[in-house]
Amino acid sequence: MKRNIEKKQINFSACMRLVSLTLMLVLIAPVMINAQAGKTNFAGDWTLNAEKSTQPQGGQAVVEV
Repeated sequence: MKRNIEKKQINFSACMRLVSLTLMLVLIAPVMINAQAGKTNFAGDWTLNAEKSTQPQGGQAVVEV
C-alpha cells in the first residue's frame, strides 16, 4: 500500500511540474513574441555628442548610406 501512495505522489509531482511549465509558457510566449514584432524607428534629429564619442584613428570614417 505504501508503494502505491509513493508512486502516486511521484506521478502527481511530475504532473504538477508539467502543468506549471505549460502555464508559464502560455503566459510568457505571447509577451516575448509581441516584443519582437515591430521594427525600431530611428527617425528624428540626431546630434553628435563629442564628449561621449570616439573618432576612428588613421583617416576618415567611411559612412555607408
